[in-house]
Amino acid sequence: AMFLPPLSPELALEGVSAYADEPVGEDGDLARRIEKVTLVFEAGGEFTLPSIELRWWDMGARAIATAAVPEQSISVSGPPITPPERARRDDVDWRVLAARLAAMLVVLFLAWHLLRRLRQRAREIAAAQRESEAFAFGTLLKACKHGEAKTTSRALADWLKRVDGRLDAREFARRYGDENLSRELSSLSAHLYCDSDQSVSFSALARGLKAARGRYQARPAAVSVSALPSLNP
Repeated sequence: AMFLPPLSPELALEGVSAYADEPVGEDGDLARRIEKVTLVFEAGGEFTLPSIELRWWDMGARAIATAAVPEQSISVSGPPITPPERARRDDVDWRVLAARLAAMLVVLFLAWHLLRRLRQRAREIAAAQRESEAFAFGTLLKACKHGEAKTTSRALADWLKRVDGRLDAREFARRYGDENLSRELSSLSAHLYCDSDQSVSFSALARGLKAARGRYQARPAAVSVSALPSLNP
């Protein structure tokens, strides 16, 4: 009996309350399902109960059989639902809608405020990255890759300011580079300022700068020792 489908549809009629009992199942040679629904009419008027239709497989006829109960019209005497009651229900709905709208506005305001703070933070992070030594060195490598002498020279000067403002290109190459880096820097300077036809190997310059930067970053950090005051006056 537990496999028999529900028989009665869900009722949603204005002015009618439906109370369904627990279904009762009976097994045996003939399985049964018994359902009971009590209708309480809260107002007078004309009510229509929907039809009920049940389809099953008829083993004897080897076909789908259908049993149906047509819709029923019921007339209930008594006063109908009055307009004031409906108006009060509408008022309750409007109050719920207003509360939901207010909550939605609060959520939207908080989301907008949070999004604005996130955008500001993202701009600050991006600005900090653009001011970093790593960003300047990446710009320098891009200039070397494109083989533009003036752009490379400007990017080199900007990067050296962020590495150590006291060092120029030659001094940096002398301390942390090698002869190849010094030679490529001299070729770049001659190409820019001496109208020389001397070619610059930008790929060799980039390799030399990478190696020199690695040695600079691997140098031991300077330890500052402050003099202690004399213990005895």
